[in-house]
Amino acid sequence: MRILQVIDRMMRGGGAEKFALDLSLALNAIDRVQVDVLSVAPPANNDFVEILKANGISHSVLSDRLKSPKNIIRLKKFIEHGDYDAVHVHLFPALYYASLARLLSKQRFKLIYTEHSTTNKRRNHMILRIADRFIYKRYDSIVGISDKVKENLDRHLSRDDVRIINNGINVADIQNAMPSNIRADENIPSDATVITMVSRITEGKDYKTLIASLERLPECFHLVFVGDGPLMPDLKSCASNSQAVGRIHILGLRPDVFGILKDSDIIVLSTHHEGFSIAMLEAMASRKPFVASAVDGVKDLVDGIAELFEYQNKDELASILLSLHGDKQKYDSVADRCFRFAENYDIHNVAEKYLDMYQQLP
Repeated sequence: MRILQVIDRMMRGGGAEKFALDLSLALNAIDRVQVDVLSVAPPANNDFVEILKANGISHSVLSDRLKSPKNIIRLKKFIEHGDYDAVHVHLFPALYYASLARLLSKQRFKLIYTEHSTTNKRRNHMILRIADRFIYKRYDSIVGISDKVKENLDRHLSRDDVRIINNGINVADIQNAMPSNIRADENIPSDATVITMVSRITEGKDYKTLIASLERLPECFHLVFVGDGPLMPDLKSCASNSQAVGRIHILGLRPDVFGILKDSDIIVLSTHHEGFSIAMLEAMASRKPFVASAVDGVKDLVDGIAELFEYQNKDELASILLSLHGDKQKYDSVADRCFRFAENYDIHNVAEKYLDMYQQLP
């Protein structure tokens, strides 16, 4: 079976991109399955592309511009030339290009879209809601990565046939990762408690609350940010103006994320909303306590497993972090619960579910 994975840009830095990478690797390892990956526009970094190539997976770039109507025709021709059995799409605007390419093509191929988020800005505008309904109708199957994603998308599209296949991660890769030495690299005291957040630096992430909570914690707490994004200048400004400026470490994109997780003490995801966060799963698989905002896409999945705090409640977050630092029994209990949760979402099981779906579509 020939499968094409289509995404805006296949690059390190986002959860959907990491999922598409892991899914492609897991599918391609199955007998009689061949996976190709297509980026609509050139990736800003080649970390994931190199991983694909090292595993015998072809990666192509459709255009030099992410947003161009010409990408519809380009994608149509690319799919027809590749003679794919299934085309699996992730993110917007790839969502629109593939739908319209399908509309224009005389060639039959199965078209699948995975919705990675509980919400987006298009859902707040009537005209874009109407456009979305037209676009989504071209897909043979739409997959939501969590119950909340399905619930919100069903409501947005006025339908109830969105499937649920949760995200997955390669648990073994995280278990086998060697810890990085971020304390030495960042001049953090060896006995410090390191709190780490791994995420895209975007409007959807609430790094300001995490920084504010650090200001309420003892000097032995240090905060590490891993990731990049359009709001990186704002994050750096918030850090430099913080009372805890000397205890905030912004690492940017790193290829050794798993090693950093293993070398951290507590992992935090302070966020406005999530779909089914890859960063959350990877944090929990590192066997460290995971602490997150009690928002859609988090609370409905890990309430009672991870430690959750009210959205933007910096005092509650600081209290949770302090309690994990001072109570080893609680620390170990939360870490163990998180790890056992993550084990249920191994990417190889997820890949089998997607392959079954591809094969069963008419």
